[in-house]
Amino acid sequence: MKKEITKKDMLADLKRSGITQADAKKRGIYFATASKVRELLYPGKGFNKHRPPAGYVIPYPGTDGFYRIRFLEPYTAPGEKKARKYSQPQDTKPHIYRDSSIRWATIIKNPAREIYIVEGEKKTIALCKLGYNAIGIGGVWNWKSGDDVIEDLLRIPMKGRKVTIIFDSDGRYKPNVRKAETALVNYIVAAGGTPYTISLPEINGSDKVGIDDFIVHYKGKAKKEFEKLVRTPRLVPDGYTFDELTKLKLPEPKWVVPGLLPQGLCILAGKPKVGKSWLALDLSVSIATGTQTLGKFETNKSDLLHLSLEDTPQQFKKRLQSVLAGGIKPPKNALFFDTWPNAENHGLIALKRKLDENENISFVVIDTLAKIRQANKKGGNLYQEDYNAIGALKAIADDYGICLLVIHHLRKSKGDDPMDEISGSTGISGAADTLMVIKRKLGTNDGVLYVSGRNVEEQEIAMVFNKRNKKWIALGDPRFQNLSNERKTVVDYLRSEDKPVGIKEISRHTKAKESATRKLLHDMVYDEEIKKTGRGRYAHIEYEGGVE
Repeated sequence: MKKEITKKDMLADLKRSGITQADAKKRGIYFATASKVRELLYPGKGFNKHRPPAGYVIPYPGTDGFYRIRFLEPYTAPGEKKARKYSQPQDTKPHIYRDSSIRWATIIKNPAREIYIVEGEKKTIALCKLGYNAIGIGGVWNWKSGDDVIEDLLRIPMKGRKVTIIFDSDGRYKPNVRKAETALVNYIVAAGGTPYTISLPEINGSDKVGIDDFIVHYKGKAKKEFEKLVRTPRLVPDGYTFDELTKLKLPEPKWVVPGLLPQGLCILAGKPKVGKSWLALDLSVSIATGTQTLGKFETNKSDLLHLSLEDTPQQFKKRLQSVLAGGIKPPKNALFFDTWPNAENHGLIALKRKLDENENISFVVIDTLAKIRQANKKGGNLYQEDYNAIGALKAIADDYGICLLVIHHLRKSKGDDPMDEISGSTGISGAADTLMVIKRKLGTNDGVLYVSGRNVEEQEIAMVFNKRNKKWIALGDPRFQNLSNERKTVVDYLRSEDKPVGIKEISRHTKAKESATRKLLHDMVYDEEIKKTGRGRYAHIEYEGGVE
């Protein structure tokens, strides 16, 4: 026997949106039996053919008795294919739901008061209870009746007003919802308003989250978490005066490897078999264990994901055992994957869900870019497609506050700048936060790591590849690795003095004639091995004092 629907079911449904019995009573929301629902929705003609379930009635304040009914079971009306959750009286146009707890007359008159537009009455009540001026539409297109904007919305002066649209999180995957959002944005712009949109995050693995679900999930922290949500400007971005910006307290960039790998999207590029994957694996092991990497850089210990998509588990295991040689225990906080769906097959959504599962993850390796990015379209704009592919990964790094290291290749042709040799268009390098290019001398274990980025100092790090444990070891600035003994003596002396030194002192220290020392210093300045700070005065290349 089918269970009878009662008022308790109504209260349970409202409770899921954070709405209490007292909230419902205050707003005139009441339970209606199946027969009452039929009487309200289908009086007279059509009464006998409809058999809707019980539900509850939501009156719309400020209208001529308009209401909507929330069915407590999905209802498929005769002649319709899709089940409904809500309905309104026949032959009525949509209205905007304005919560009775808000003094709307005052807000509408003042365009300085921001308005939030959400889907449905329950979401409106939930956001208003949180302290925001929200209005509800009964569906993403219910701000229109046919081709016309409904009168309720036309009566709200938009000129000079900020309006933020918050549709359910699954709308980002639905073309019709995105189209409706864009159309609403266009209306707000045409009416003189400034539109924003908020994209709600997935919660507990659910890709359909409304603002009421968000508020209920965070409970007492809901307002604080709501304020953290990214509000995307759809017309004019928010700006600061220079004075405001200098006083603004902004968080410093996070680092997984201080001085080398900051938060953001990093491209590590190199030719095939140069040692990119070995470097990435050493970074993962070092970060997972909180130990030094490259024999020089400290790391901030963190959980991590390592997507080695060109290795089999057997191959990666062999690599891992080489890097762990020397008594390092295999870290349990590093997770390895040898397969992962690409962007076209929801790979980026899968990555976000994995990050949602573990908020301690600060580092992700994707080896390689080609295995996860969406393929370029035939005849498409290469720059734009490259930029979008990297931009989508960067958005994940930014949203989750992680360092996302993506391994890529170099093109065959050489460039004046190593960064210009990264394969693909400049859309790849332009969208990334940090660029690293690794080069290795043919037939040797010597290499150089070139580093450039928005938050990291430009560097050239000389390295040697240790064949025994398959690790790259940093040696320092490559300019000083192959100096003659004569030049090395000068560099070491200037470093030890750490101040500008005259030709006589340098000549005395090197035990060379002043004329020969003068020529040597001239050549070393030209080769950027030392710097000249004044007439006859020299210092090491990193000296930051003024010119004398």
